Parts: sequence; C-alpha cells; structure tokens
Amino acid sequence: MGMFDYVHIHVKCPVCGHKLKNFQTKSLENMLEHYRIGDTVNADRIHAYTSCPFCHSFIDIEIKVENGKITDRYDVISVKRS
Repeated sequence: MGMFDYVHIHVKCPVCGHKLKNFQTKSLENMLEHYRIGDTVNADRIHAYTSCPFCHSFIDIEIKVENGKITDRYDVISVKRS
C-alpha cells in the first residue's frame, strides 16, 4: 500500500454536482499530510483524485499552485463513471 497526502479543496462533481472536498495526491510529500488552500508547497501543480460518494464517479483534477501556495483553482482532467 502506497502513501499519499490529502488536499482539501471544494470541487463540484462534474457528473452529479455534489460538493467534493477531500482529494488524495501523490504530488507532494506522501506522508499522510493534510493540505488546504493557501498552504505552501514545493510543487507547481498538484494532481489529485477522489470518487464521488453519490454517483461513484472517479474524478481526476489538477490544482493550480501560484507563488508556492495552493489556490482554489483547478482543472478537471478526467471523469470515469462507474
């Protein structure tokens, strides 16, 4: 089992519209750390993923990092419906 970190950011599920707020990432320290908007990180972007508890879709996003800080901006990379 691999380690990862959590990023807490508000994202609407692109399938059902449910508000998602907890994402996993392997783009950071991989030490089960929790990161939030405004936290300083050593990355230029963060690839993160989660599954929606309502429609069970798997969502990949890329979170924007500006001046070393996590922003609330993101792009949806892929959505896989189950």
